[in-house]
Amino acid sequence: LSFLLIRPPTCSTLFPYTTLFRSFGIKFMPGPKCCFSKLDAQALFNRRIEASAYVDIDVLRDIVHLSLPFEERARLAASHFAASSHSELFCESDSLVSFITKVILDRVGVVRVEDVVERTGYSHTYVSKRFKEAVGCTMKTYASIIRTQNAIRFLSDSRYRGVTGLDIGTGLGYYDQSHFDREFKKYTTLVPGDIRAGRSTVLFH
Repeated sequence: LSFLLIRPPTCSTLFPYTTLFRSFGIKFMPGPKCCFSKLDAQALFNRRIEASAYVDIDVLRDIVHLSLPFEERARLAASHFAASSHSELFCESDSLVSFITKVILDRVGVVRVEDVVERTGYSHTYVSKRFKEAVGCTMKTYASIIRTQNAIRFLSDSRYRGVTGLDIGTGLGYYDQSHFDREFKKYTTLVPGDIRAGRSTVLFH
């Protein structure tokens, strides 16, 4: 996982998530099809797409370097992208994929793929194919990512300081600390204790 960091005057670079830079980007939720190219999401997975064809990078760079709180700059950047994106950026929405992602998001990633598929009324093969074409990964991988994101959210939230990391993990369906650490590191390169110890900061909206 990496983010785009814009530095003045013209240099942009990708940097690993494990560094201490604060950064933000635009997250596209699965469902609406994003027309960056004629490739489907599976072919676009883990590829870099230049944003200059869809948004004024100079304006975005100016927003990034405003003397405003980080959260406000993130909000302005998202608003600018939404306002300046070409109308052809998004194609029709895939209602089946939107339904599946909503189920997974509502359950914070703690779901059995078989149960989700059963709720659609379609075969596992058909649903899996449609989902992977639209999202770029399997339903199981997507659910694991959502579960990890929620683990980070709970570990970072001061309201849960009295809850142990293991309790957060088991509440999200991890079998034990070893399973929690292994899955967490797979998607973040960190272990849950790094978040609690303040060795990495993650911002969620």
